[in-house]
Amino acid sequence: MRRATRALARARSRLPIEPLQQNAGARRPTHIQRLSQGVRTWTCHWQWRYWRPEHNPPAQPIRAAGTNKFVERGVGKGDRLYIVSLSSGTLYLGGRMTVGNIVSREEGIRLLGSKSLYEEAGEWAIGEAKGGTPLHLRRALDPRITERIRFRSPQGEIRPPFFDTPSMLNVQATRGVREITNETASLFESILDATDTRCEPLVVTPELLGSRGHA
Repeated sequence: MRRATRALARARSRLPIEPLQQNAGARRPTHIQRLSQGVRTWTCHWQWRYWRPEHNPPAQPIRAAGTNKFVERGVGKGDRLYIVSLSSGTLYLGGRMTVGNIVSREEGIRLLGSKSLYEEAGEWAIGEAKGGTPLHLRRALDPRITERIRFRSPQGEIRPPFFDTPSMLNVQATRGVREITNETASLFESILDATDTRCEPLVVTPELLGSRGHA
């Protein structure tokens, strides 16, 4: 039994996880890495009041996203974040970034050279060096597209987004960080492929995707 315990301790000591700093109180990771378990995909909700050019310049590669739920939900290196927001029941898809690491806000400020990071978010996903897709602030999704989204709960249940009416999402439908299915990630990728070269306000419909060869 003692040999097994010592072996387990040695195995744990080799896991590629570095302790991460916290502002105050309980210690948290400043840099989190995971063993390779396959890429997971998530939506990350940005508040609508910050969905503006003066806060987040459009057409620039997405480099970072902040929340207080990355560690709790298990977001890790290599995962994909799809940036979304919600206004008047309509979902907006800003773009996608690939997580390079998860850091504290203080470390994010140091890495990005910017003190304008959202103060209420203590955890920041920093994108890979090449950056993500260009941020598009006016890419709205038709409800027929939005209803195809599927979330995966922490218990593994697959759930659709909650609508208050046939055309209006509930205000809490995409709050925080939510894992999505591979099929939903493929849907988002189809939208990005079809619209990333367009900067004007647009509504993504099934007809638009179909005209560009995306089912």
